[in-house]
Amino acid sequence: MSLVYKDGLVYGGSTIYGGLGTDGPAESEGKLFIFDPETKSKIFETVPVAGRRGVTGLTVGPDGMIWGIAEDHIFTFNPDTRTVETSISKLKRYGSSTTWAYGFLRTGIDGNVYGTSRGQFFMVKPDSMDFIMLNGSIGNYLNQDKYGNFYFSDNSSNLWKYTPPMSEELLQSLLDQGYEKGWIRQQGILNSLQVKLKNNNLTDFIREVQAQRGKHVSEDAASLFIYLAERLVNYK
Repeated sequence: MSLVYKDGLVYGGSTIYGGLGTDGPAESEGKLFIFDPETKSKIFETVPVAGRRGVTGLTVGPDGMIWGIAEDHIFTFNPDTRTVETSISKLKRYGSSTTWAYGFLRTGIDGNVYGTSRGQFFMVKPDSMDFIMLNGSIGNYLNQDKYGNFYFSDNSSNLWKYTPPMSEELLQSLLDQGYEKGWIRQQGILNSLQVKLKNNNLTDFIREVQAQRGKHVSEDAASLFIYLAERLVNYK
């Protein structure tokens, strides 16, 4: 089962399979449902993609939609209208044997949605739903650290790491988001950092973030900004 929480409601995805040693499937399709913790009841249920045996990888996307994977489909579900808005078929379907690892989705710091499913690692651009296969033979499970790096496994016991491309435009966007979210607590600090980044003065940018760390720039944001700025320095 896959679960995600948004606006006081729990969104869940089901598969038709039970655990090892259980009887065969009692259902033929995976479902998306909404559970209200206040009333302790299921208030909605739908089949996002007909004929698919699992709904997994649920996450809240950068567009506010509920994103999920239904075997070969990546879909978005509008929590306001309670309808499937988009669905693209780009992945592998399940085989006849036991499925050990289902789909996983995470939003990257670049605003794109990354995922793994059936040994594939991929990216989707939310605005256009453009699909990019990053690795067609390796990709199970998925997690992300606070610096935006992704970690997943292959079909053995190896851990793989993927670091999304870095750019000054992305760091500029993250500064803007940081101010909106309260990570940067003064407009003057934001303006000063923006000027240093625009002028490609990354050394002074890093020094100012370090000086404001825990003061007018939150600890977590400072760690992220410094890490990304140092990546830009090393890239150049």
